[in-house]
Amino acid sequence: LDVAKGPIPVLAAMALGLGLGVGAAAGLAVVLGQMWPPYLPATGGKGNSTALAVALALSLPSAGIALVPVVIGVLLRSIRRRSLTGGPPSLSLPLAVLVAFAVLPVASWTLETPPAVSLSLLLLFVAIVLRRLTAGLRQDWPTASSKMSILLNRFLYDRSFR
Repeated sequence: LDVAKGPIPVLAAMALGLGLGVGAAAGLAVVLGQMWPPYLPATGGKGNSTALAVALALSLPSAGIALVPVVIGVLLRSIRRRSLTGGPPSLSLPLAVLVAFAVLPVASWTLETPPAVSLSLLLLFVAIVLRRLTAGLRQDWPTASSKMSILLNRFLYDRSFR
């Protein structure tokens, strides 16, 4: 359902003739509402799936380019899970998702999509990074031996500890 709700406001705004800028703002609002719902402040999600769906609705070519690292991350994770080492699954997918969100605004700008789309994709990246850094931080911060390590792991791997 997270994926399904992403493109709905974007496509609705465009179908109503409100323009791509309004669609981009509506898509961004859906992702922010997913991350920080005003009615249930402690239950927000990470927004990755919703944000990727919004990106697909805003600019299919940009999202296609950005999905390359995600596909590679899924493949690496699958290979790691099937390994004989019995170790933990690869952290390649969270890192690949971060790279994908970083690539989105660059790909959009390079492909000369409208500035409203590139700006909204940049804001999606910023929102994803902020959510990674802050989700559950109150529980982790007091017990951390290295606060920089927690922030770095959250940024790269979307979790406090590697």
